[in-house]
Amino acid sequence: MTLTQMAVDILTTSDPHLKVLKSKDYSDKWFASNMSDQRLEIGNTKPPSQPSRPKKSFIVTTKKYA
Repeated sequence: MTLTQMAVDILTTSDPHLKVLKSKDYSDKWFASNMSDQRLEIGNTKPPSQPSRPKKSFIVTTKKYA
């Protein structure tokens, strides 16, 4: 899997929890590849026009946490 494929996979994942897990997994793979002789290919996968979002989202105001 190329770096751009990983990025597009993250961007097209709507579930926030899964998005975080994929981000951590892919960053670990990228870091490990930089520490070895088997660097990941950059690739040329085009990103979506907009990232995926959860079907039901919510807005949190800063007043609640201030």
